[in-house]
Amino acid sequence: RDRGRLGLEIEDPNNPDVGIEQPALQTYKEIIHDDYFYPAVKQGAEIALPAKLRWGGSEDATGIAIPLHFDKSPVFCEATFDEPLNLMMEINGKWFYKSPEAKTIDFMPAFFEKPLDGAADLTLKIFAPPASGENDPSQGEDWQTNYYTTINKLPNIRIRFAPIIEG
Repeated sequence: RDRGRLGLEIEDPNNPDVGIEQPALQTYKEIIHDDYFYPAVKQGAEIALPAKLRWGGSEDATGIAIPLHFDKSPVFCEATFDEPLNLMMEINGKWFYKSPEAKTIDFMPAFFEKPLDGAADLTLKIFAPPASGENDPSQGEDWQTNYYTTINKLPNIRIRFAPIIEG
C-alpha cells in the first residue's frame, strides 16, 4: 500500500509508520534538486541582532544567512537555539524544520547523501514561518501576506571533523 507516499515509498507491512523506498524515489530526488527548481536567494546587507524576519511564503521570505567554514566533511554538525522559534533552515542543499519546542537540530543528514570533498564554505540559511501555519492579525496592516518573527540570538553551532576517541 502507498498511503499517500506518491508512489515513492510503499508501506512496510510490519510497521505502517515506516515507508520502504521505491526505485523512483532516487530519480525524484535528483529532479527536485536540479538548480531550475531552487528558489532564487538574494543576499542583502549585514544585519544586527535582534533581527526581524519576514515570511510571505516559501519563495517570498527574508531570512538570515550564516557563513560556515568546513575543513572537510563533518562527523558532527548541529545548531542549538535558546529561543522557542519556529524555523526552516537549509544547509548543503538539505532543508530542516525546527519546531518551537525543539532546542537542537542535527544537520548531519545534509552530509550523508552529499558529503564534502574537502574544505568548503557553506551558508546556513534560516527562515521563520508561522508556527501555527496561519498569519497573525495583530502583526500590522500587512498581516494577511506577511508574518514577522524577531530573532534575538544566533544559534550555537557545533561542528566536529574528527570523532572523539577515548582510551
